[in-house]
Formats: sequence, structure tokens, C-alpha cells
Amino acid sequence: MYLSKSDFKLARSCPTKLYYHKLGYPSVQAGSEFLELLAEGGYIVEAIAKLRFPDGVRVQAEADPEAANAETLALLNRTDSITLFEATLLCDRVVARADILVKRGRRIDLIEVKARSFDPTEYQKRIAEGKSSLFSLAAWRDTLEDVAFQAHLLRSHFPDFEIRAFLMLPDKTKPSAIDQLHRQFQVRRIPVDAGFSQIQVEFLGDEAALSAASFLTQIDITAEVEATLPTVRAGIQQYTALLWPSLQRAEPALSISCRDCEYWVEDEAPLNGFRHCWGDLADVSPHLLDLYRVGNLGDRANELIQQGKVSLYDVTPELLVKKDGSMSAYSDRQLRQLHHTREDTEWVSAELADILDSFDYPLHFIDMETCAPAIPCYSGMRPYETIAFQWSCHTLTAPNAEPQHECWLCTEDEFPNFAFAESLMQRLGSTGTPFMWSNHENTVLREVLEQMTRRSYDNPALCDWLGHTVKLNGDDRGRLVDLCQLTEKHYLHPQMRGSTSIKVVVEAIWRTNPVLRDRFPEYVRYDESGRLLSPYKALPTQSIHGAAIAVTEGPSAVRAYRAMVHHTEGPCDPATRDQWKDLLLQYCQLDTAAMVMIWWHWAGLLRGKARRG
Repeated sequence: MYLSKSDFKLARSCPTKLYYHKLGYPSVQAGSEFLELLAEGGYIVEAIAKLRFPDGVRVQAEADPEAANAETLALLNRTDSITLFEATLLCDRVVARADILVKRGRRIDLIEVKARSFDPTEYQKRIAEGKSSLFSLAAWRDTLEDVAFQAHLLRSHFPDFEIRAFLMLPDKTKPSAIDQLHRQFQVRRIPVDAGFSQIQVEFLGDEAALSAASFLTQIDITAEVEATLPTVRAGIQQYTALLWPSLQRAEPALSISCRDCEYWVEDEAPLNGFRHCWGDLADVSPHLLDLYRVGNLGDRANELIQQGKVSLYDVTPELLVKKDGSMSAYSDRQLRQLHHTREDTEWVSAELADILDSFDYPLHFIDMETCAPAIPCYSGMRPYETIAFQWSCHTLTAPNAEPQHECWLCTEDEFPNFAFAESLMQRLGSTGTPFMWSNHENTVLREVLEQMTRRSYDNPALCDWLGHTVKLNGDDRGRLVDLCQLTEKHYLHPQMRGSTSIKVVVEAIWRTNPVLRDRFPEYVRYDESGRLLSPYKALPTQSIHGAAIAVTEGPSAVRAYRAMVHHTEGPCDPATRDQWKDLLLQYCQLDTAAMVMIWWHWAGLLRGKARRG
């Protein structure tokens, strides 16, 4: 029952979670491909950072905190000058592992490596304007507390030393001159408990070249850490009291924040942290936490929860009025959700028919798959720069036409963005209306336009097309139309439960519209109990290296792309490569087919409404 840095961070979000974590309750984060990708990027950035210290000594006794702490202290006390990697600091059963410690005389530099993008331009601008440090903002709280946690332990062992604290971060303004940098790292995943993997990274390339082309930057955060230490020490005292002399469960403080709890797992799970906290209140349906933008209610929603009123119908219209008597930007939709959930009816606005009629044919429904790796994969790229590796497009040439599908996928290990955009330009042309779901596609194409300038890529036609298609800095001149935004303003289905995610919207209409199932029979599947599956859960899997692999969301698409192109999942012979390719193609195709389903569903509702009217 040690209190680690990750334990501290978890308890800061909710002390009750510490109990569930220590007892191994299932978590939705276990096995998360998104978190695995973040972790892998972090380990690679850490490996690059350590190459800056060729004299660094790695503490070996990692598995045993007591032994690792003893080894760390012995090394630090042995000499006046040493650099340690993975130094373990332990005091009163509070433990942390430091990425890099640099001891010089009676000064120790604590260097925390994070795979988090840093913009020095923004940092310097705040300093020049006399504002508080960038790192004092709430968005950096977890990072500062992480470093302060380590600094507290370091001070416990070396109270008379000068302790300085630094962050080493990828600088998103620094391009890399190394091509296919990702190929120079060997990444091994070792499965551990609770579905997570331990990641080991080995650099196989030219260390001197990487050091010369470094895109990491080191920033002194000593002052910010000093200001954070009192809060961290108070937290340590609070949370260690929950662990010793015996594990205790902190009394849960039920609130709207619980809707994002990682311990809210499937109902059939034997251990369900959310249900343990909420008891019978977890079974209420429809639930208050299903309200659209429930966070906007803030204390008003929390007061209902404290009174045990957690039904969606406990939200009255009066609660949606702000203190100044005005309605929020979300109140109209919240009121409609309350009404149409109670009536179990769909809602379409009076304006939607005219809006849909205003769009010029052909209609292009597009979706893109992208990644933004922490390390720049190709020469000229910067940390977290977008790689656009796939698009799908379903086109309707007329109201009653069958959709035509076309797609593009990068299958080579090269910078794909300009070929990606050029092929999309050929597909969409300059007529008709291109649709997207949310603003992702606009953001990607805007970045491609910026990349053309930075890389002096010469294609005037593409430059003009992007300038005509993309909305720039809030400018409304672009052609792209956001179907998610149309949904928020003009459509509601009671089974959407306050969400406007395309997967949620499609599942709602899929279950209630048999016409769609007739038009897309390839996505009709049922589970063992005879329940109709959503189209995304109906996607076929592929057996790769003995495992059944599915691509049903963005992170798994990134995984498949990297496995196909970067060979990150083991050997990739032509047959395996085709399997990854098929998974990517069918997933992205469904994303744009889903938009067609929604469009047709709306058209059917509006025709029925017109007949009744």
C-alpha cells in the first residue's frame, strides 16, 4: 500500500477512486488503445531526453521500491557529481520514480520528461505581458503536482540541498531533420495486470544526429513547484490516511463529475465503482447525468444529486434559468430533451427542411483518419504535427440517388498529407456541398494548407482549393458543413441521451428505422441474446497474430495504420498488411455511410412531417 505519483493524481480527481484502484476494480481505461498510444509516445520522448545525458546511470532495482530507494540514495551519497535515471524516492511509504536526477555538489536538478506539447511563443508572450507563468494555469495543475510530489520526497532525503525543478517537453515549433525517426526505436509491450502493458523503448539510431536535431526543450519550473508544494503535502497527508493502518474508502462526494468516472463500467461487471458509490441511484433511468451539457448546470445539478433527485425528470425548466434570469446557450436543447424523452418522440426543427434544401448537389460526406505523434516521424515535421493517412467519401448526386463511395489510404511509410489532400480535391472538386461530423476535417485541411507554406510545396491548384474549402480562423467563407452542429441545433432522438456523437446518433436511428437496415443490410447483426447491434459493433474482425482485432474508433484506426506502415504490431507480411488495410477501409467507410444514414433519416422524418402538415 504505497502512495505513488499515479495514486496521488487519481485521488486528486476523487479520493474514493483510490480505494477502487487499490482493490483492482475494473476501469474503462484498462486496455485503452488511446492511453496506450499516449504512453508509448511518452516513453519514446523520455528515451530521447535521456540520450542528452550520456553519463546517466540507471537505477536497476525497479521492482522493489525499498531496494530501489536504497540504491538511489547510495548512488547519490557516493559522489558529488552523478546523473541518475529512474531514481526511486521513498519516504513513509510514499514513493515516486524520477525520470532524471542531476546532482552537482549540493544541488540536485529534478528533470521531469513529459510528452506534452509546449509552445515557447505562447510562454514568452505571457511573460512579456506580465501575466502569471503558463505553468501556473489550471491546465498544467496535474503536471506541476507530479513534479512537486517528487520534489517533496527529494527534500525529505536532502533537506539542506538546493532543489531545482525542470520540465523537458516536445517543442512544437522545432522541426526535425531526421526522416522516419520512428523506425529508429524498438518498442516492446509487456502485458501486466488490469489490461495495461509495460512499455520498453530502445533507440537503435545515431545518437549524435538525434542530439543535434533535438526538438525537446527544458524549462525551469522551480518557482511554480515551490508554490504547489503546500497543496501536494496536504494531499499526501490526506491520502496516506486512507491507506494506513488499513485501506479505507473515502466517503464519495456524488456530483456531475461522476459521469466521467473511469470506474463506471458495464452493469454485469462484478465490481462497479460507480454503482458502489451511487447505490440504487445508479439504476434510475433516464438519469440526470444523461442531460445534454449537464455540466452547465453546475451547483444546481449537484444540489439535486445531494437530495437524491437523479432522474432526468427531476430537472425542471426553472433550474435551466441562470441567476440573472437569462437562459444559457444550451437551455433550449435541454428543455427539448426533457420533453421528447418523456414523450419518447424525435424532434426536428421547423428550419431543418429549408436548410437541407439549401445545400447544392452533389453532397459529399467525408471522414478523415489522422494521428499526431509526439515525435516527428518525417523530416520537416514538428512534434504533434498531424499526419492525415486516410479519407472516405460517400457522394449523393441527387436526392434519390444511391451513394457512391470512394476512399484513399496511405500504405507507404512516407509523409502523406499532400497526396491525401490532392486526392480529396480530385474527389470533391469545387461544386456541391462537403459535409463533416464536428470540426476535425476542417482542422486537418487547414493544417495541410499551413504545411504547404512551411514546406514550400508547389501546387497552386491545391492551395486555391484549400483556401476555398476550409474555414480559416473562424471565417465563414469555407464550404465544409458540420453535420454535428446541425444535429445540435435541429435534431434530437430520445435514445441519444444527451450525446451528439455520430456513433450514438446512428445507433439511435438504426434501432428505430427499419428502412435504414434494409438499405444497409451489411451492417445488420444481432448479439447472442437477439439484440440488434449498432453498425459499429457489427464490423467484422480480423485474426492477426492469433488475436481478433477490430477497428471501431479513432485510436484503433491509428493502431492499425501504424501496424500496417510502421510494423509496430510485429511482422507484417503482405497478407497481414492486407488485413490491417481491410480493417481501416471498412471502419472509415462506415463513418461516412453513417452520415448518409442520418441524412436519409432526416429526409424521411421531414417527408412524413410534410404529409402530416
